[in-house]
Amino acid sequence: MSLAASTYNLAWGLGVWQVPLAKQIDDLARAREFEEALTLCDMLKESDDLKKAKVESMHRQFAYSLFEKNEHPDAMSHFSLANVSPLEVLALFPSLLPSTGVEVPPLPSDFHMPNLDHMAYSRSVSSLLSYLLALRVSADLAPQPEGAAASQVPEEAEVEKQESSDVNNEEDAKLRGVVDTAILRAMIVPGAVNDGAALKFLQEPNSVDVAQGEETLLKHGRHHELVELYRCNELHWSALSLLQQLAESPHELDPPPPHPSPFTAATTVDYLLLMGAGTKVKRDLVLQFSQWVLVSDAEQGLELMTGIRPRLPLDVALPHVQEFAKDLAVVYLEKELSAHGDIIAPSFHNELVQMYLELVIRERNSQLNWTEETVTPLRKKLLDFLQGPSPRFNPERMLSRFPVDGLYKERALLLSRIQRHKSALFIYVHKLNSPKLAEEYCHRVYAQAVTAAQNSEGGENLEAEAIDGEGIGRDVYLALLQVYLEGGTDEYSMGLGSGRGLEAIEGGARSSKKTALVQEALGLLSRWHDRIDGERALLLLPGETPLLRLLPFLE
Repeated sequence: MSLAASTYNLAWGLGVWQVPLAKQIDDLARAREFEEALTLCDMLKESDDLKKAKVESMHRQFAYSLFEKNEHPDAMSHFSLANVSPLEVLALFPSLLPSTGVEVPPLPSDFHMPNLDHMAYSRSVSSLLSYLLALRVSADLAPQPEGAAASQVPEEAEVEKQESSDVNNEEDAKLRGVVDTAILRAMIVPGAVNDGAALKFLQEPNSVDVAQGEETLLKHGRHHELVELYRCNELHWSALSLLQQLAESPHELDPPPPHPSPFTAATTVDYLLLMGAGTKVKRDLVLQFSQWVLVSDAEQGLELMTGIRPRLPLDVALPHVQEFAKDLAVVYLEKELSAHGDIIAPSFHNELVQMYLELVIRERNSQLNWTEETVTPLRKKLLDFLQGPSPRFNPERMLSRFPVDGLYKERALLLSRIQRHKSALFIYVHKLNSPKLAEEYCHRVYAQAVTAAQNSEGGENLEAEAIDGEGIGRDVYLALLQVYLEGGTDEYSMGLGSGRGLEAIEGGARSSKKTALVQEALGLLSRWHDRIDGERALLLLPGETPLLRLLPFLE
């Protein structure tokens, strides 16, 4: 009679003896009939704990038997049902365990380790990974939540309870480290999983031992994964140093990365942008490792310096860019002012004007055919910035930095900003020889004054007010009339002095020049007489001016 079919065993003639189920189960196990033994386990009537122990013992023995037969997926399933320590399972894979510091249970004395070729070993590791990854998220490896033991305990037992909890937590953490490190090593085994598994694993929270993981990944040339290992442990300096070496001297690594190296300045920029500059340590790392990026790849350097968050202080970042990528400094400051100009100190707006100025002067000195009409893309940037709608630079301070022998359009714009309109008009008439530009200037100033009057409280009559000297509004036309008829000096064109007559600026100017300017003055009076103080204008006209020429104005 089969042992599995009856709880009785026949013996000596007609006598029968009752055989306990537990013994039958053990006999079946010795005969390696584990499936039948597990079936009998369901019939046990012992206490739950004894029954559970017997069932787990059968699963454990069955798992080893299956492993000997290279039936690895089924073996791992029974190891899981046996509720054994993962260290016992990892003992079957000694190369995945740390060499020291971990006490591994011995293998059963009757177990025979099978000889596995490369493919069989890869399959066994793949089965192990499935087991470990499932076990990793189970309660067995999870830290005990605070307050999990909610039962009342005597006050004097609190210290002992806390010490016990600390020991358990420490042991759990150590076990998680062994398991996660084994998972990483298993994922490196060729053919065990797809190539991206280890990288993805390290991008998630993990407990991989850094030293052991580093050794494994370096040995196998898994540089992407090593960077992630450093990152998840906040070893940013190590990660960034490795990325720099991978980009600049990959041949020095053993084994080196594939050629061409996938690691570039962009890889470091991506890392730094993800890391951010939220602490002083991280900000210092950004400054340190942006140096080689700025030198080797200006475009990536610009992306880093403008994209890092929180933003680097401009008084730190701008000198840094100027030191390592001088040609990039203008573009960097442009982008910063464009994005955050309203909260950036005026000194940096001044700095951009100064940068533009130095570059434009360099262009002017290098081009033989340069004239005041030459407007290169760089000079256009300077002109546009000087006449921007909401400037924050200091025009008076910047005026002193501009040359006196050229860049007259820029000087006129600066003079306009400080309302030295007569000086600006002098430049348009006597330096740029353009009455048209001078008159357009008057229209702009007049329109701005009228708009300001309309928007100000009680400013309805501002248009009719006359302001002496360097005035605004309607007085700007009178200022142009003065420039036509009185002339001035080069000192006046710089806004530093007063006029001394047309002859003074030309050393006894030809009468044709004077006549032409008188004609411009009369034309201005004729066209815009309603915007000019008539009494003051008549006092400026030469005495020999024909009355007939004044009729349009007098009417």
